[in-house]
Parts: sequence; C-alpha cells; structure tokens
Amino acid sequence: ILLPLLSDQLAESITQLLAGEKASLPLVEGQANFGVVLAAKGYPESPLKDLEIPRSFLEGSDEVSVLSYALREEEGKFYSEGGRIAMVVSMQEDLAQARQVVYDYLATHPISHTFYRQDIAHQALESKEANDD
Repeated sequence: ILLPLLSDQLAESITQLLAGEKASLPLVEGQANFGVVLAAKGYPESPLKDLEIPRSFLEGSDEVSVLSYALREEEGKFYSEGGRIAMVVSMQEDLAQARQVVYDYLATHPISHTFYRQDIAHQALESKEANDD
C-alpha cells in the first residue's frame, strides 16, 4: 500500500539509484493509505476456489482501488484461483477516513464465501486517539 504514497519523483529516484547516486523517496504529505485483503473462506489452510468475483467489485470506485490477486477470466467473468482474492485500498486525508471508506466498500459489495479482517488499524487508531486526548 506504500506505492501510491510515493511522490511523483519515483522515476527520478530510480534513475538516480541506477546511476549509483543517492536518492530519496519522499512520501505524499497529508494522506493516509489503508487496505484490507478479501480472502476466500478456508484461507489459508484450504481456501475455496472458483468463486465468482463480480466485475463491479473489481472496478472499485472514485475513492477505492481494488487490486486483484489470483483470478482467472472465463467468458468475461472472473473466478478465484487462490485464497487471497483482492486488496481493497483507499487513500484519504487520514487513516480513520481511509479505513471507513474501505470497510464501507466491502460492506456494500458482499461476495459469498469470502471474509476479511475487521480489526486492521484498530490499535493504531486507538493509540492516536489516546495521544490526541
């Protein structure tokens, strides 16, 4: 989830590194990225396979990107090939907002026989709230 936070200087930094020069990779300021993995039931031991994953889910939204993992396409439909199906990612002004956008997306795009953790970033947000008080 780090790549979207890298500034637009990534290509320049890679060129510097390839030339043996020192380079820095500044991050976009004032943004937080958050992502959750959607997995097939049974993951990691024996995940269900061949689950149909709707194209509408994979297309994401203005606020959400969906990075697919082991999927195959047959006749315009997508099917899972492994346990990790996709990562749903959002970049927002802060972590709490990005987290809410991702979980709202997952809640409004349910896929049968899948699951995702609902505790991601919980400790980080609790710690931030305690420090803000």
